[in-house]
Amino acid sequence: MKLALECPVELLKDMQPLADFDWILAHLVLSDGKYAAYYANSTRFKVLDNSANELLQPCSLSDIKKAVGIVKPDLIVPPDYLGDSSLTERSLEEAIGMFGEEKLLPCVQGSELKYVLECAEYIRKLGFDRVAVPYDITCSRGSLLEEMARRRQVAAGLLTDGFKDIHLLGMTTLKELESYKSMPQVVSIDTGSPILHGLLGLKFGLDGLLPKATSTMSRMGLLKKGITEALGSVFYNISYLRRIINE
Repeated sequence: MKLALECPVELLKDMQPLADFDWILAHLVLSDGKYAAYYANSTRFKVLDNSANELLQPCSLSDIKKAVGIVKPDLIVPPDYLGDSSLTERSLEEAIGMFGEEKLLPCVQGSELKYVLECAEYIRKLGFDRVAVPYDITCSRGSLLEEMARRRQVAAGLLTDGFKDIHLLGMTTLKELESYKSMPQVVSIDTGSPILHGLLGLKFGLDGLLPKATSTMSRMGLLKKGITEALGSVFYNISYLRRIINE
């Protein structure tokens, strides 16, 4: 499984060489010149995310288009809306009209599993063989990590029948990631979790994992002091995660 890492702009040069591809947040491209410049100059495979997890609603297509012009991504995650498959589907149609099908990584959504599967079938019938699955699929931000993990694992398992390329939006538990060893269709993940935990002195496999009520990038943005002093724990967590997703 390929790994993308999300981190504060202060750590981009330290963290991004440890990732397999770039995962870029549209709202930061438009609000942070240093962040935008880093990814504009990157020569790696780039995915531009709509920032729905960080903003609680996705960037508009017009803002995404502005960010596209700056960083020139290989793939774009069109706007998706937590628990709302209908609005997500309509946004995908608009995104296809703006960017073309070949440039998009659609995200599946739905308030219940049956709607998630209907959304997935809609995406598949449009010709996509790739799809992204959020960590909080059919959950709320306040749900337990284990419940989030269980629900996404079930959803991802059902999606393997129609998609050959499944991307995991964010991380819940390490146990969930271990479960995908039997699902070769799950090919990638983006997460800031190993970095956030490391910055707080927490180590994977030794300490508990933080809840998801606040987005990982938002929490990292509040850690302005001492972030470079905690890199040892960050490197440990990334290595630990690598062992799980690469075995």
